[in-house]
Amino acid sequence: MGTITGGDRDQFAPKPIAPAVVPLNETTNFTANGVEIPFDEYFKLVNPIQNIRIVPPHATIEASVKNKTLTLTWKDILESNTTYAIYLNNAIKDLNEGNDTIIQYVFSTGPFLDTLSYSVAVLDAWSNLPNDECIVALYELNSDKLVSLAQPSNGIAKLNYLRKGEYRAVAFQDENNDLNLQDYEKLGFPDGGTITVEENTFDSIPFRVFEPKKNPEITTLNFIPPCSFIVATNNPIVAQSEINKPLGSPRQNVSLYVDGELRQPFEHDWFSDDSLMFYFDKPKQNSVEVVYNYETFSDTVNYRFKLKEREAPIVIKPTNSGTFSPSKNVSFSINGPIEGIDNAKISIVNPLDSTQTIEFETKFYNSTFQLVFDREIAESVLVSFEKGAVKTKCGNSEEAKAPIKLKSVDNYGALNVTVSEYKGSIIVILLQRNKAVKTISVKDVSNTIEFTELNPGDYTFKIVRDSNGNGKWDVGEYVTLTHPEEVDVYSKKIKVRAGWTIDVPLTPKY
Repeated sequence: MGTITGGDRDQFAPKPIAPAVVPLNETTNFTANGVEIPFDEYFKLVNPIQNIRIVPPHATIEASVKNKTLTLTWKDILESNTTYAIYLNNAIKDLNEGNDTIIQYVFSTGPFLDTLSYSVAVLDAWSNLPNDECIVALYELNSDKLVSLAQPSNGIAKLNYLRKGEYRAVAFQDENNDLNLQDYEKLGFPDGGTITVEENTFDSIPFRVFEPKKNPEITTLNFIPPCSFIVATNNPIVAQSEINKPLGSPRQNVSLYVDGELRQPFEHDWFSDDSLMFYFDKPKQNSVEVVYNYETFSDTVNYRFKLKEREAPIVIKPTNSGTFSPSKNVSFSINGPIEGIDNAKISIVNPLDSTQTIEFETKFYNSTFQLVFDREIAESVLVSFEKGAVKTKCGNSEEAKAPIKLKSVDNYGALNVTVSEYKGSIIVILLQRNKAVKTISVKDVSNTIEFTELNPGDYTFKIVRDSNGNGKWDVGEYVTLTHPEEVDVYSKKIKVRAGWTIDVPLTPKY
């Protein structure tokens, strides 16, 4: 007998002493009503009713431990000429390390064991990396009866002791160890949801595991003292067409209530299709209730204030850490909705010549504002704000100074990317250290894609095959057996140097 394991995390798990198991693993003409499994160390038995299963499920197993030996017994009569597997799914744990694993014990009530096997790669649908955190399960075609299961090792799952036939197959991350797929668990499946085993098989098409789309709910309610909130959800809750409407425009099918009061459109603003910011007077009460409604979605959250949050000052901070490329406006954020700016209380000087003041204009929107001036004058400037330079609905700003760096195009590199061998809509994602730097939705793949103003360093790419052309990666759905959109990962690093432009062809592997 052996373990079905995902790798190093199980290397210290208790292991069965195979030659001492009674009856031996892979016994045929099995007539006993139990099995004794000695281990190489003392162990803890964890939730045996849930974590020990026999497949096919024709018996109820009782478990007991004496010293280093696990005894499994049952009173049920097993079917004749049937291959059975007993799975210990995280039921055995090391006393000290807490390591666990899946252990499989196999026997047949007939003269031979079912001997066919089915192997398949299991990958994360977004990263294309091997996924060893799930199990692959086979079920009878038209029922929920479990036939076989395995946990991948280095991204490969091998299911043994199978007979010829068609099976329903699914890979899923069994978070509650019940060997049944739950709506919230990550999953992947073959085309059509089934496989056919006629001989020992290695499936050339991997199971691509993805996190299913969740029911909408508010996941974040962050207070930005003294009078702003950010509300975010786990799913889009407003149409893309609604996001870029001018501040104060009504949003279709959207309503926001704060302490039972309907907020007007000018009192909140959208960041994206799943998050918004709203404003109110400095809180006098200890808590606030927020209710968000969108079409059939409604959720309620509460926030309790701390005293220091109510008394927070209005602070001006530069965006982009105070460093701006040629195409980026010099902008600042403030923790409140802006009502007006007093330019007389703002000065911009060249730090190398403090007598040289720079003329400017201001533009503001919501809780950000821009300073527009001739950027050819200096490579850096110092911006000073007197107290009250910016007036918000929550109060006036404090005194502040902000050194600003103005980079030229020579400080950056560029990439010209060609994707002409792709078909249909795609999404090109530029990454640095596995974080997305820029994302471009492409409808016409014959055009060259330009990534400019890139900081020197190493970059990689992902391409989403955007089959529905909606400009985002869509996960799959088990009910309709829809797979997630395919993602091509280009892990070879492209080195960007200041002042250089590099041509990068991205060619699909299939």
